Amino acid sequence: MKNKLYILIFFILLSGVAFGQHCAYDFASIIVVSVHEKDNLNNIQNLKISIVDSKGNTVSDHKEKEIVFWQNPEKSSTVFNNFENAREIRYPFAKDNYVWVCGVNFSVDDYYLKIEEVNDSSQYRLPDYKLIKLYEVDKFHLCDSYKNEDYHKSFGSRRLYKPIEIIVAKK
Repeated sequence: MKNKLYILIFFILLSGVAFGQHCAYDFASIIVVSVHEKDNLNNIQNLKISIVDSKGNTVSDHKEKEIVFWQNPEKSSTVFNNFENAREIRYPFAKDNYVWVCGVNFSVDDYYLKIEEVNDSSQYRLPDYKLIKLYEVDKFHLCDSYKNEDYHKSFGSRRLYKPIEIIVAKK
């Protein structure tokens, strides 16, 4: 009887470890966008990159806020523990590119990127949002790799990390 009780306790503990969250990024993915000129690989600053549907309407997150990418900060000012403070985390592999952290179950297949200049005077010929289609392979799981400078490891059947690259020209 005592052995059966020990076996039962063992399996209960084992199931808790097997199904428990292993890191803060277990259910998080990132989309990274690099916008630069043809001969200059430096990321263009002060752009608004948002997710829109096929008609150009903005897409909202779970809090009904417009989904807008942010520029990867120079350093982290907090520890990631939920999507609310994802903007305060430095993702070293993303360099100074634009990023957006979402849940792994957020499907981006029906969405597009829309890029706008924040300044009043337009300096670049930005592509129309219909040209920048998003696909599920553009999302990358963050668990265990968000602190690495090099995110070029292959995880199972997923392709290697590469940001969405958008090359623009000056007007």
